[in-house]
Amino acid sequence: MFRSVREVAVRAVRVIVALLMLVGVAACSSECDTASVEPQEVVAEIERLITDFNRAREANDTARIGELTTDDFTIADRAYLASGGALEKDYTKEGFLSNIDNFGRKWTLDLEGTPVITGVGPWFASVVEHWSNEALREDLDGISAYVFVGAPGELQIASKFWEGQQISG
Repeated sequence: MFRSVREVAVRAVRVIVALLMLVGVAACSSECDTASVEPQEVVAEIERLITDFNRAREANDTARIGELTTDDFTIADRAYLASGGALEKDYTKEGFLSNIDNFGRKWTLDLEGTPVITGVGPWFASVVEHWSNEALREDLDGISAYVFVGAPGELQIASKFWEGQQISG
């Protein structure tokens, strides 16, 4: 069943709120001093992390993904297919890194617009993503929700959730 971009966006916002409740402010230890950090510095760091993570994913660069993510990193993908079915994939960091060829090979990513970022540690971001695979002639549009933890300047991605739909293929 196809979902409109609005439906996907509403669901992504719900995911971000749920992640906020699950992770909680406790994820930022007492060492995390956010009062001395300018918000634009954190925004720039998060935007860089999103770009670096997705470029590493496209390149199957497991070492770089390992550096950018926490030890307990999780990733979940939900895709609604043109045929009416759905694909759901949930991985731990180890599972994701051992299956990276299933994700990155032949896929390219375009980020649409600027990520929406909120939080004071942990931080949350959502961004519209367009994935394409020329060999398969397949395109996917969706929204990713990321959770970032750690002190500013040392942020890592704790989790990523993507939900979208197949628009061709």
